[in-house]
Amino acid sequence: MAPGIERGRQAWRVLARVSELVRLSVLGSLRLRPRLPPGSLGPGALAKFGDDQFYARKLQRHGPIFKVLWSENLTTCIVGFERARRLFAAHAHALLPLTIDIASFVPHGFLRSMAREPHARYRALFLNALRADLTRSWQPELRATIRAELNGLATATASGRPLTTPALTPTLDRIATRALLTLFFGLKTGHPTLTRIEAAYWRMGPTEFVYPIGPEQRHGFDTLRALVWEMVADLRAERLTPDGDGVLERLVAHDASSVDETLVGNLIYMIEMGRYDVRSLMRWVLKYLSDAPAVVADLQREPGVEGLAEQVVLETLRLDQAEGLNRAVTADIVFDGFAIPKGSSLRILLRESHQNAEAFAEPETFSPCRFAGRSYPADVYAPFGIGAHRCIAGQMVVRVTALLVEELTGGFSWTVVGDGSRHRGRYHWEPAPTFELALRQRALIPQ
Repeated sequence: MAPGIERGRQAWRVLARVSELVRLSVLGSLRLRPRLPPGSLGPGALAKFGDDQFYARKLQRHGPIFKVLWSENLTTCIVGFERARRLFAAHAHALLPLTIDIASFVPHGFLRSMAREPHARYRALFLNALRADLTRSWQPELRATIRAELNGLATATASGRPLTTPALTPTLDRIATRALLTLFFGLKTGHPTLTRIEAAYWRMGPTEFVYPIGPEQRHGFDTLRALVWEMVADLRAERLTPDGDGVLERLVAHDASSVDETLVGNLIYMIEMGRYDVRSLMRWVLKYLSDAPAVVADLQREPGVEGLAEQVVLETLRLDQAEGLNRAVTADIVFDGFAIPKGSSLRILLRESHQNAEAFAEPETFSPCRFAGRSYPADVYAPFGIGAHRCIAGQMVVRVTALLVEELTGGFSWTVVGDGSRHRGRYHWEPAPTFELALRQRALIPQ
């Protein structure tokens, strides 16, 4: 089919959808009595994934509650965590988290979208296993993994010649993947079982998390499922002695009978989704650091100071990577005087909520020191979400990424050899695809 004909048909489908949404919106407003949130439903309401200021402009024009068309569906946008928390508290029963659908091969589906009772049970099990002390005990191994990968990147970029293939992103892919596999399975890099598991993950998602899930991903999942169940059986029978503490071992030790198909399936997909989210966060951290030489100088001058690297990660999360929470609206809602109709969508805007000038001076400026010696309440800073479905591995993500910052600034200097404008990736805004670094090992002064 000719591209022009297909574009015309697509435009016609969008117009037809907009017309239907307008009709439903009018009927919804009449039925619910309160009016819909402000914002037109014309072509300018279509969320523009190539425009990172789209929501900010809508916020400035309409205030903290407004409507847009997102994926051709009527969507109410909410800015402000206190406001979003009130909405969730009053109408949680009518707000279904939008996430991957793995219910066809994992009972109860993915943790984020489970019904209330199984969600509370499985979430409690994972929270117990993901305690903060887990990452601390693995720091030497994680540092060694990160240092080895950074050394490899330094070797690859030592000549200073333009790279023929990207090097930074694959390096961060391996760091993020191996860190999560180590923490979840309690095995060091090079352990035969971990090597098999890692190979299966690379087959399931060689470049990034893939959804919808196709035959290749299902095959990868089936391979991983068999490997994890093999580990569970060995842990139960005490035939396997892990190299250290791990999430799976904690789950088995806490209550071996609770380890079922739902738990195993969710563990597999937590790693599969998490490794690309962590990789993307690491790229943003390196981008912000590369644009802030004074911050890098502080990190290099005081490499042992507790918390400096975490501040960099927290500030990066405030500015980027944490973008939005999406919900399907399953019943008519009236909130703060506005109608949110059944069948529409809801989007909590995290990135725009973090731009609150009353909470953060110069909110558009990268300033990690704003987190020095203080923590912000959940009503102004919530990069891992709010409510019962917030991310359960936030502390782990921050610490692993902070270790990368410490190893990079402590042992290397670098130059940016490729850059460009941010772009919209499959799931997040990301630094330019051409963003690359050339590393070189620093000559450290003996202590």
